[in-house]
Amino acid sequence: MESKRPQRFDEFGNVQGKFLYLDVYKAPFWDEKGDMIGTVGCARIVTKEKQLEKERKQAEDQLKASLKEKEVLLLEIHHRVKNSLQVVSSLLNMQARATSNKDTIEILSESRDRINTMALIHSQLYESQNLSAINMNGFMDKLLRQLFQSYPVSDTKITQVVHVADYPLPISIAVPVGLIVNELLANVFKHAFVNRKEGVIEISFIVSGKGVVSLTVSDDGVGLPEGFEINASKTLGLRVVKILAEEQLDGHLTVVSDKGTTFKVEFEMAEE
Repeated sequence: MESKRPQRFDEFGNVQGKFLYLDVYKAPFWDEKGDMIGTVGCARIVTKEKQLEKERKQAEDQLKASLKEKEVLLLEIHHRVKNSLQVVSSLLNMQARATSNKDTIEILSESRDRINTMALIHSQLYESQNLSAINMNGFMDKLLRQLFQSYPVSDTKITQVVHVADYPLPISIAVPVGLIVNELLANVFKHAFVNRKEGVIEISFIVSGKGVVSLTVSDDGVGLPEGFEINASKTLGLRVVKILAEEQLDGHLTVVSDKGTTFKVEFEMAEE
């Protein structure tokens, strides 16, 4: 049986007879005439700790480069999704202008507004420093302006009371929240202030310290019909609100009709 030679170690802890990592430095030197006559240099053994640190730094640089590349790619995705949704919105507009049927125009316009709400979310993400979450304060402000353009109510002076927490929401939650607000405000603009000279819309978005979100949309309009029951509602918009609130957000929806209408959705933020 062949005997193994015992391993020997140098003063740096490296096994002799194995590869060593060296830092080598060389420099030329010249004679009096300016001709190079040789080089002078030195070599320094790199300890294991220094080599590991060097490898760690290289891995860190590669990770940063990869992360930057993914951020650029994600930005491009949000930009393309936004553009695609805007194309769909334009097609729905064209289709609405091509018909004279009021019911068809209303259905196409409502679908367009839902598409525009989703496009707005991707636009906000594209313009944001944070690619994974959307700031609800800025989003709600733009959504309100967008809806006022879609539902002009020139005969009614509407006062907006908005209390929205400066809180970032991931896109998985921002989309259903945005669609809920879109549906509820569209319903207010269409029905709440008929034959009214003025009215008030209040939007509240609060996040507690325990991560419980409370979204409230209310108005001081004509209120809901007597005996209204959202579970029996045949209105697509309100059915969408119920599905998004209870199934997608796993929350609780409350509807109150007293001197106007109040819709309140409460749900818990999922832990990261």
